[in-house]
Amino acid sequence: MARWLDGSMARWCLMDHLRFRRLLVALVVVCATEPAVCQSDVGTLRWWKHAWREATEWSPSEPFLITYESRVPAAVVRRSLEQWEEALAAGPPEGFESNADMLRERRALVESGQDDVVLWRLWLGKDKHRWTMDRPSTPSQPFSDHGYSGTLAWTLQEIGGHHWLSVLTPSSVSEVGETASLAGASDRPRKYLLFGGIGLGSGQPASPVPSNASRLSDGSWAAEAAVRYGSGEWIWKYTGQTDTAPGRALPEAIEVLQLSPTVEGQGGARFADWQYNEVAGTWIAHSVDILDAAGGVRARWRVLSVEPVAHESLEELTRVPERGGVDALRGELRVASLTDYRPEVRQATQVMPDGSERTWSIGGRKRPGDRAWLRAAGWMILSLFSGMIVLLVWRRYRTGA
Repeated sequence: MARWLDGSMARWCLMDHLRFRRLLVALVVVCATEPAVCQSDVGTLRWWKHAWREATEWSPSEPFLITYESRVPAAVVRRSLEQWEEALAAGPPEGFESNADMLRERRALVESGQDDVVLWRLWLGKDKHRWTMDRPSTPSQPFSDHGYSGTLAWTLQEIGGHHWLSVLTPSSVSEVGETASLAGASDRPRKYLLFGGIGLGSGQPASPVPSNASRLSDGSWAAEAAVRYGSGEWIWKYTGQTDTAPGRALPEAIEVLQLSPTVEGQGGARFADWQYNEVAGTWIAHSVDILDAAGGVRARWRVLSVEPVAHESLEELTRVPERGGVDALRGELRVASLTDYRPEVRQATQVMPDGSERTWSIGGRKRPGDRAWLRAAGWMILSLFSGMIVLLVWRRYRTGA
């Protein structure tokens, strides 16, 4: 019996030794063919460029839905309302009537002393997505959705019981306001939740480029990405840890600094509770704090769930909504404003208070100075604060206006 046990133990040890050798050889081959994924290269610029490329090229193998909550502290809600009212003191902007009810609702929320809680849902597929916001505190504007069908981008919002719909094409990216937002809409939560902000802004007219990386004495790492746009220069500063085996970057913090024409902080974010999720097939930061320039918390994100999604469901959810149609998520649509930039359409339609319709053609590009806040560098900075209060002032689009 003892001999049998000794022989079995020897065979088991030999098999275990062979498995270990095969694993070791596999790791050596991986490190030789793709050095940036190895622990020994963490903190090198090559590793950092690989991490950046991985974040920009990643897509899920199967569709999934990630649901998270954003909580804006009551003090931040109060300050934002004060800033809004100061701006209004100079005179209501065009289209303010659409936001008058929302202003009253913000005042009521401030008086209650409660945080502003928003529910976000992000459906992700290989070439389709839908990102939705539901805000119970503003019943006059309860939701805002952004979607991409694989060929067309669109946005859908409810204002005062009616729906406002815009349909956009890649060719209209530089023409209208909401396109800059749409182009990077799902990119912001995707990069924050899945990659800790790595790859943020990629694919835009002015994209950050990995510029520096180092490994710290405690085993953590620090890295930077820089971008120039016009006369301005910005730098993204990252710090974090790595996954134990492949050297996957798991950021703990990101800080954005404007270097020129003046040096000033632009805010940042903190990432925590990283967990590998089998459904998504990647790591997810279950806790994200959005920070202002002084390091104060503007919003707290908390992941609530991650669920698989059928391909058929994603197809329905990302399909471009139609006037008079039924949306898979929002139900029957009552579209009062439609802006359609598809080449074969290119027109806007608005339902007037008396029920009549006004339609006009869309042509040409907006003047360079129009909607300056939508410049590429601007929206990349604003992307840091996607958890804060967003007050949309919808404008009518006219030819040459």
